[in-house]
Amino acid sequence: MSMFDPIAEMQRLHRQMDEMRRRFAALAGQPQFCPPMHKPLVDIYETEKGVIVIVEISGLDLGSLSINLVGQILTISGQKCDQLSQAGRSFSQMEIFCGPFERAVKLPKATIDTDAAEANYKDGFLEIVLPKVSQAAEHRISIDSQ
Repeated sequence: MSMFDPIAEMQRLHRQMDEMRRRFAALAGQPQFCPPMHKPLVDIYETEKGVIVIVEISGLDLGSLSINLVGQILTISGQKCDQLSQAGRSFSQMEIFCGPFERAVKLPKATIDTDAAEANYKDGFLEIVLPKVSQAAEHRISIDSQ
């Protein structure tokens, strides 16, 4: 029996809702009238020393970026394309997402040293380095008898 994964279930429901919106738009003969919230692409891999998360986010407003880790769930959220004002423009085609984004991912089972976590943004990619807690050296505990 497999365990229930709420994140995977929410992602599945989100995909189904996006598909339903596309079908309704096609029936109405209109472009997609309700674009889905942007979910940046993510790569996650584990090394001996830690967990690395790479997020593809071009056009990011770094001041709006938020990275939170609760248990094994890492959530990245923020705002894209604030500098591109859409007011007063008449688009013949609009594909570049501008607005809020959020992505929550489940990390591999590892004990993360949250105090040593780092994030770097370069060339449209956010790299989050989550070091594992180093194995503590063996410590012998003496026993007192009275």
